[in-house]
Amino acid sequence: MAIYRLKVIQRGTIIVDGVDSLEEAQEYIESCNPVDDVKWSGFLEAMQGGIELQRINIPDSMTIRGFADRILVRPAEIIKWLFQRGEVKQLDSEIGFEEMKEFADGYGFICEKE
Repeated sequence: MAIYRLKVIQRGTIIVDGVDSLEEAQEYIESCNPVDDVKWSGFLEAMQGGIELQRINIPDSMTIRGFADRILVRPAEIIKWLFQRGEVKQLDSEIGFEEMKEFADGYGFICEKE
């Protein structure tokens, strides 16, 4: 079983868990209607592909260098992202679980606590 993230322009991002393919994820969205007044046909027209997500386990905090190694990105990308949020950090600075989770989401990861 895999997890897919589907980008929907009109509504945001939808996470579909427990499917084996992108086609199954799209079929799942087509078949569910938890809110009666949602127009799902317009919703589906805005669907643009999707990517398979990877689950990773991370601790409550770790260094930027260690986290970068775990998700295979350059540490400078994380430092830049933090700087744009108003935080000045260095390679050996600690970052928390919520920050790691938010950053990793943009790279196709779902973070779970170790």
